[in-house]
Amino acid sequence: MVLSDEKKYTVGVLVQANFGARHQLRIAGVPVGREITELMPSEKPDAAQGSSIIIVVATDTPLLPIQLKSIAKRAAMGLARTGSTASWSSGDIFLAFSAANPYEIGPPVLRNLSCIPTTEMTSFYEATI
Repeated sequence: MVLSDEKKYTVGVLVQANFGARHQLRIAGVPVGREITELMPSEKPDAAQGSSIIIVVATDTPLLPIQLKSIAKRAAMGLARTGSTASWSSGDIFLAFSAANPYEIGPPVLRNLSCIPTTEMTSFYEATI
């Protein structure tokens, strides 16, 4: 949960991962992948080729499309914290959406939307990362 203006919002991140090598794995900045030696798979020199990742960030926070775009960019920062690096052939996709501001499909009319101020985005970036 993330607090903004005394309201609670949820930020959830779903990661589909098919990337990286064990020696790159970091948890809380610690290179734990180098320490795990049991059952070490043999890594091929080109193991990173053909890897991919899809990260979807979902929230009930009222955000505008430009704010969601900036949230999606922060998902890549979270990925980097794991020790991952990009390869030339990786297919990386980062998406973000908000379930706030629902409306029924109907005739085109002017609609009112709510959003949090951009100055309040830092805690949502932290939650995403």
